Amino acid sequence: MNLTKQFQTGITLIEIMIVLAIMVILMTLAVPSFQNGLDRAHINNAAEKIFNDIVYARSEAIKQNTTVRFQLGATNNSATTTTWCYGLEEAPDGTNDCDCSDYYPTEAANVYCKIDGIDKTNTVDNHTSITLSATTDGTASAYAQATFNEFGKRETLNTLLITLSYSGNTRQIEINPVGRIKLIE
Repeated sequence: MNLTKQFQTGITLIEIMIVLAIMVILMTLAVPSFQNGLDRAHINNAAEKIFNDIVYARSEAIKQNTTVRFQLGATNNSATTTTWCYGLEEAPDGTNDCDCSDYYPTEAANVYCKIDGIDKTNTVDNHTSITLSATTDGTASAYAQATFNEFGKRETLNTLLITLSYSGNTRQIEINPVGRIKLIE
């Protein structure tokens, strides 16, 4: 009689079920965190785009030795809105100003929202579902602007605060009276 035991190699169905149950529990914990990260990335992308365009407007004012305006507009005349746009304009003359809200949502670009002949408008279509609000010295407005002179300073002595919101996340951009632009988390 042979008394040696034979061992089987491989895994059992119970072992597979335990591993799958652990994986499901870990995925349940990870997915909400992943979605929050995506939401933060979405709002950060929009805030950084607006911030970079404002910095560009200021630098163009200095480079071209002229005034450049950042013009923010709500396409529904609301101080807090998810339908917004903005444009950059060099040497604004006060009569034919960049107002992207007149042209949104049609495809025609505002001929006055240009720097060096290049269209400089951006709409909510590029940043869906982001709510934007602007305040000037604490007063909410559907339209806001920051005009930089040839020295990169603001032409008006007020603080413009732009607030972006999305899924419980907020980012702010502040432009102070001397033209300093700051991205606030």
